[in-house]
Amino acid sequence: MTIVLSVLIVFLLAGTIGTLLYLTQDEAGKSRRQLAQQIDAEYQGYAALDRELRAAGFDLFHHSQIRHGRHQLRGHWHGRAYKIMDYPVIAASGISQQTLILIECDSKHVGKLKATPAKNHQSRQLDQFIDPQPDAFIRLKTSELPPSLRQWKIAAIKPHAVRIKLNGNFSHWLEQHDTVSIELSDAFLLIYRPDSLLLADNISSALALAKDLADILET
Repeated sequence: MTIVLSVLIVFLLAGTIGTLLYLTQDEAGKSRRQLAQQIDAEYQGYAALDRELRAAGFDLFHHSQIRHGRHQLRGHWHGRAYKIMDYPVIAASGISQQTLILIECDSKHVGKLKATPAKNHQSRQLDQFIDPQPDAFIRLKTSELPPSLRQWKIAAIKPHAVRIKLNGNFSHWLEQHDTVSIELSDAFLLIYRPDSLLLADNISSALALAKDLADILET
């Protein structure tokens, strides 16, 4: 009897999961699959973070502790490798979803950095049970930021190099996109807007903006 009940429970769970998977094949999945064909990208409904991303040291991945994303697109945009995925983050208020843009970017000129507008930082407290990562980031003082960026929190491994970048196009890019958070690792630039999912119609323009920022940080 116990075996029969166990088998029934397994079938019920399998049926429930199957139903959920069917129901979650929503317009986001269909539209991204269509977009993948248009921009010569690879689409995956569910995708694990690969070793490079796990080793990148991004705070977002460290605090979330989730190792899979949904509706991933992977390809090359004007010579730069990229990945786009919807990624869940565990916060004090619950689980939120955001679309991540990860694009190839060499950080040797400015080093690793993190930048987020204060309103993004205040709107969500990440899981407090996760210890912060040991790092050598130095937060730039408010007085070191351009007046238009005084509401940003910016930290860097090479603060002097970032201060120089902020005197040029990097500052202008941040001013024009004051709702996104960014992180730069050794090889990838991560850009996302907390609690916000990108529609397929907006992905090409978002990739163009991400490439622009990668170009700025590399030159």
